[in-house]
Amino acid sequence: MGHAIHWAKDLSEARDKAGLFVYDLVLLDIDLPDGNGIDYLREMMKWPVPVIIWAGSEQDGIEGLNAGAADYLVKPFIFGALFARIHAVGRRHEKFPEPYCVGRLYINEAERCCERDGQRVYLTRCEWTVTTCLRRRPGAVVSKATIEEELSSLGSEIESNTVEVYISRLRKKIGRDRIATVRGVGYSFVPESDTAPVDLVREVRSIVNYFLKKPWFTGRIILDDDGCPPLVRKFEDVLAVSVALHCLIENALTHGLPDTPATVSLRANGTIAIVNGGPVVPLPDPDELEERHRRRTEADSGFDLSLANQAIKDVKGSLEFASPAPGREDGFETIIRIPQ
Repeated sequence: MGHAIHWAKDLSEARDKAGLFVYDLVLLDIDLPDGNGIDYLREMMKWPVPVIIWAGSEQDGIEGLNAGAADYLVKPFIFGALFARIHAVGRRHEKFPEPYCVGRLYINEAERCCERDGQRVYLTRCEWTVTTCLRRRPGAVVSKATIEEELSSLGSEIESNTVEVYISRLRKKIGRDRIATVRGVGYSFVPESDTAPVDLVREVRSIVNYFLKKPWFTGRIILDDDGCPPLVRKFEDVLAVSVALHCLIENALTHGLPDTPATVSLRANGTIAIVNGGPVVPLPDPDELEERHRRRTEADSGFDLSLANQAIKDVKGSLEFASPAPGREDGFETIIRIPQ
């Protein structure tokens, strides 16, 4: 079915893997050689991952649901039922993107169905993996290293041009304008025509919500867009802001004070300010940022200020820095400005 799977033979191994990887869904047999799966299920409830349990009886299944499981199957069961439960739970917990149906293209990851111009398009397991990786965050940019990691989890051999090969194949199958390349950063799934305008306000809200869903960033961002009307901008401009905002929010949360939320403020003129608390630091030099970006390689996957600066500069915008942040005695502020 194209899913990447890690198998653990007992509770001890399961705990080890849980500390090393982030999973979209867990299948848990409650009859384990070194403990009770229900007890482990209660441990897992502190992580935002849905669990389907394999129960020995209906009563065990009910106990699992009461302990926090998303669903259960009573053994023995057929694999068709298992796949159906995986897809149902995945949809409820937003592990699969919503089906895409715009114009000539239809994509449904949960059902592994793709159509173009009414004709079925067959994607390989790796092509589905790349598609889902891009579509989990439509309009956002996914780094090459992230896609390589997803492909590696399937057991695929990764070479220097593996991602480019799959991107090229996908463009031939679903349309060249459906996948955009962001130079030096990665790739983005384009939800609509690459010439269609996009609401900047909706995109900023989506990015902030993406960070708030990460357990280690929960409660650490405040979005201030009160009274801001819809801001319709060119797709290229909004994509550049998306790249820069991911870099700048991650920078603010990483270097800011853990007990002081970072603030993302969006104003009616399209300017966006990102402010975090923390020590006063030397201001970045724009020429140095540009040189740092120029030296980057495709293998670089980390988001940093040089990527943010280059992304905004590519659409003839600018970044402005201040430390201490205006109105404070500490902290760091970045302002994104793009043409109206």
